[in-house]
Amino acid sequence: MKLPFVLDNPAESHVLVVEDEEKSRRLMLDLLGAHGYRVSQSVDGEEALGFIAENPPDVILMDVMMPKVDGFEACRRLQADERTCPIPVLLVTALNDRAYRLRGIAAGATDFITKPFDTAEVLLRVRNALRTKRLYNQRNALLRMREELSDMIVHDIRNPLLAIALCARGLTAKGTPAAVARHAQAILDQTQLLETFVSDLLTVSKMEQGQLRLQLASEDLAELGRAALLNHRMIAEEKNIRLEITAPDTPCLANVDRSLFLRLLDNLLSNAIKFAPAGTCVSLTISRLDVSGSPCRITVEDEGPGIPLGYHETVFDKFGVVEMRGLDLPQTGLGLAFCRMVAEAHNGRIYVMARQPLGSTFIVELPG
Repeated sequence: MKLPFVLDNPAESHVLVVEDEEKSRRLMLDLLGAHGYRVSQSVDGEEALGFIAENPPDVILMDVMMPKVDGFEACRRLQADERTCPIPVLLVTALNDRAYRLRGIAAGATDFITKPFDTAEVLLRVRNALRTKRLYNQRNALLRMREELSDMIVHDIRNPLLAIALCARGLTAKGTPAAVARHAQAILDQTQLLETFVSDLLTVSKMEQGQLRLQLASEDLAELGRAALLNHRMIAEEKNIRLEITAPDTPCLANVDRSLFLRLLDNLLSNAIKFAPAGTCVSLTISRLDVSGSPCRITVEDEGPGIPLGYHETVFDKFGVVEMRGLDLPQTGLGLAFCRMVAEAHNGRIYVMARQPLGSTFIVELPG
């Protein structure tokens, strides 16, 4: 039979039919083949899973009641694998009971075809599933292009930043008028902030792609905390903000990537100083959670406007925006997204709590 519409290049689509009953399997294969699809077949769920691992199809028509591995279990396994979970699975079943349909949905089925099946219905559902899969593939391709373009831009930004920094550094030489040297130093400071932002973008991209390898070593978190505070002392003094650190007398050791963890601390301190009012304090505390010395906890506290309760998770989203109470400046989430990725890469976690009466407390917990 022919449908009253044109299918989207069926010859480009690979459909797998999984059916243990030969007659039903042959009907499906003949129907789809007659309409131009590339079709493959498996006689049970176990064989299908092996086939899919080697030759992932664009859509799967799968019977529910099969020997060895039934349709529900095969669907669950496909959904559990990130390589196969995007493939639409249409469960073919004679079971009309609502409980079975709910079970199929829970297993990850995209749609259902009821036996005895109507040929027009089969073709319509296959077409719709394929269009959904194509849209998914196109979206992912666009996301990859965007990430690649972003990486190219970020890499290209570094050269002009270096040129700006070199020119500004030349204006701070001995004999330069004080006002000029002061403005040149401000340019250098802002250039360094941009360089940090660029580095964070690249690191986040590598983390998302699984390409970042941690250089782990046993580090004293108190020593790292003091180094991070030193980096921010000048800007804190300019804003009339006190910086304090509380740490144990003995080393608080953790297995971390020194460079990444320093940048995590820099981001948290920079964020706290950014929103802390003049005359207040930003404090960094290094502690252990139990007497054995593991795990370690880092807290950064400020006395700023605080983060609304509903945004305690959103604030860690990549490029997320949270409007801060009483401020025109929005809180952007790249730096905090970076912090979360670093913490999780170290098998730790980061979260935020409200500080009383004002402010926020960011907490990082790491295994020892």
